[in-house]
Amino acid sequence: MITAYKAYLAALDRGDVIAADREGEKAWQEAEKTNNTKYSAILAYNLAELRVRYLPAKDAVAPAKRALALSKATTDAALAPEEAQILSALTKLVTRPSRKTARAMRRALNVVQPGQYNYPIFRAHYELMREADSRREMKTVIQEAKTSQEIYKTLDMGEPETLASIKVFNASAILVYSNYNEMQAAQKEFQAGLNTLGPQRYDRINPLVLNIEIWSTIANVVNEHKKGEKQTSMTLDFPKIVGRPEACPKVEWINQAIPNFPRLKIPRGFVGASVIQYSLGEDGIPYDVKIAAQLPVSQFGQIVAMAVTKWRAKPLTGVPTACRENRNDLIKIVIPPVKKRLK
Repeated sequence: MITAYKAYLAALDRGDVIAADREGEKAWQEAEKTNNTKYSAILAYNLAELRVRYLPAKDAVAPAKRALALSKATTDAALAPEEAQILSALTKLVTRPSRKTARAMRRALNVVQPGQYNYPIFRAHYELMREADSRREMKTVIQEAKTSQEIYKTLDMGEPETLASIKVFNASAILVYSNYNEMQAAQKEFQAGLNTLGPQRYDRINPLVLNIEIWSTIANVVNEHKKGEKQTSMTLDFPKIVGRPEACPKVEWINQAIPNFPRLKIPRGFVGASVIQYSLGEDGIPYDVKIAAQLPVSQFGQIVAMAVTKWRAKPLTGVPTACRENRNDLIKIVIPPVKKRLK
């Protein structure tokens, strides 16, 4: 057990998550065989935390459940039942998000004192934020985003994409909850998220950047169609796109087919936007067309993508592949007037 545990620690030190998981499992199973409940509880907890953070969360359920059972069955203070309860509830929330698992998670968090934070507590609030967003409970999203950011800062986590994700959830919730009246507050969060992500490779732009582009587009469209006092338009400084040759010629379109939306399916007040990613052959015909981001999440993006497959550009004979691949176009549609909150 000791040998496997040392190998587990060594793998963590060198950042080899797969080896750490393998050695951690071995150490835990050896502790189980010798009925060493003290070390078995700790090893099971560590293994579950490792998996819920870096590996498929479903594999964290069994060790988290075992850690909780052992923490309750022994008077040894090596693992507090409250800590084990939080991790066990977290694995259930991550693998089966629902009102029930969210309530269980909140009950488990009731014992947490301000400042007593660790990764499972951070992740718990992050997942509660996501679960609330799926149910359009925007006030809760804003509250959980605030807590998540506080814990992230306290733990000095150093995971920029995670932080940017929180800011996108928070900013979009602010827009919807305020009926697009808190433009400046949302803009501040969106910009902070973009700054966190930094420059982007043209062939692997972070989806969060594209989602921010869509949200800002939607917010400005809604603002334009508002009656009465309007908010200041949202203006963002997007990250520099790098890696594409500087001398790429401008694409000249012969035909850009307009998306054919069934009018009966689009209510008045609808505002939608989609970023479509595609590549162009030397013959000017798009290929590898796919939805990179869309709002609302519905068939809207599919219809737009279908239209892009019919676009045609002037031939690009001899143009470098890097100039023709992984192009992104944002397409929006507005059916005024905007009468109600967008969902």
